[in-house]
Amino acid sequence: MPRVRDFVDNLGLTFPILLDQIGTVYLAYRLPFCLSPFPQDYIIDQNGLIAYEACEFFPDSMASVIDSLLAQGASVGDEDFMTDVKGPRIEFIQPNPIATGGRIIYVLPEDARARVDVVDVSGRRVRTLMSAWQRGGPQTVVWDGRDAAGRLVPAGSYFVRVASRGRVASGRVSVVR
Repeated sequence: MPRVRDFVDNLGLTFPILLDQIGTVYLAYRLPFCLSPFPQDYIIDQNGLIAYEACEFFPDSMASVIDSLLAQGASVGDEDFMTDVKGPRIEFIQPNPIATGGRIIYVLPEDARARVDVVDVSGRRVRTLMSAWQRGGPQTVVWDGRDAAGRLVPAGSYFVRVASRGRVASGRVSVVR
């Protein structure tokens, strides 16, 4: 509390300061879709499409998306840069890293059969999370951090792959134990 008092005194603040030590207020204002009451973060690509969206602040994930967009060498007006709107795309994996589980939000551009797998860094399938016909639009699947046999996977990096109509989108997820 002394640090908060110093902050208030240094800035000459006169309004009440909420000190939510156990997160009661944080939880009360949580949005139903988001895990956090904080504003959503968006990164818009060079074509004006949402390349990243998250309800929490994930600087590593944001940096990864920005690096990926920059690595594509695209700039505004670059006709060689085309986002594959015909294939699926992963919107976000939340939280990331995960300890006990997380949600994968992905989008299918049209009604189609889709499959969502978790694979290890060598490309071996760890678990199939979903394989079914789905309507086009946003979809959610949950991964509990377990393999196909129901065992908790070891800490490390994994990839979520969404495949539909011969196209694949992938995103990295880290598991911490």
